[in-house]
Amino acid sequence: MADEPTFPETVDSDSDDVSWALETGRTMWAQGDHKEGLKWLKRAADTASEEEDDMRSLTLAKAAADLRNFVEESHGAVSATPPPVDEAGDDGAGKGEEGDKKRSLPVPKKTLPKKTLPKPTASAPASSGSSPPSSPPSSRPAAPATASRPAPQPPKPSRPAPASSAPGSSEAPPASIDDGRPTVVQPMRSKSIPAGRPKSSAHRDAVRVAIAPHPNAINSWVARPLPDGEQPHAGERLGLLVALDGEALGLS
Repeated sequence: MADEPTFPETVDSDSDDVSWALETGRTMWAQGDHKEGLKWLKRAADTASEEEDDMRSLTLAKAAADLRNFVEESHGAVSATPPPVDEAGDDGAGKGEEGDKKRSLPVPKKTLPKKTLPKPTASAPASSGSSPPSSPPSSRPAAPATASRPAPQPPKPSRPAPASSAPGSSEAPPASIDDGRPTVVQPMRSKSIPAGRPKSSAHRDAVRVAIAPHPNAINSWVARPLPDGEQPHAGERLGLLVALDGEALGLS
């Protein structure tokens, strides 16, 4: 290997810019950063050329080329030298290779079960989880079958039965009314009319009455008989009092 060339030094004729570039490049070169040292050396040559100092520019450019060749040769020699592992592996090369194989083989074996084992376990709950949903669909059709049979609803319309107890309410109206006394009449519902009685009014007694709200009772009315040709007074309403039991009202 050729001797290492020296980094150019500054001279008195160098300008401040050239001297500063050379000093910076020499510092980088001394620290082992050859790439930066060559960069500053090239900058010094370019600066000398800009200052029209051609001789100094050529000298610095030639020095930069020599240093670049030296760096390339040194890097090529280092890369061409064989690694020390091959030189020392004559005696135990075979053992080292076998040992590396034995050590490398268990590594994939240990990793494979760890990766493959979680997969079947993860798929097992997925399959088991998918089976339960199949059972609820089978039981769901049964529920609407029972709900779609409104069997208990038909007997509900049979409400005429209370009408049978209505005849007892027919006893509520008074059997007779005095001529000079007002009679309190409670409002009666149409449901109280028995279904079995004939609708014909041939055997029923009816009296024209004047009806007015009771002054001291709520939901109560006062009825007084009206002689023939007399009309209700102010605040009264014309009504008809009918005896449902078929007996005469006993009015004179």
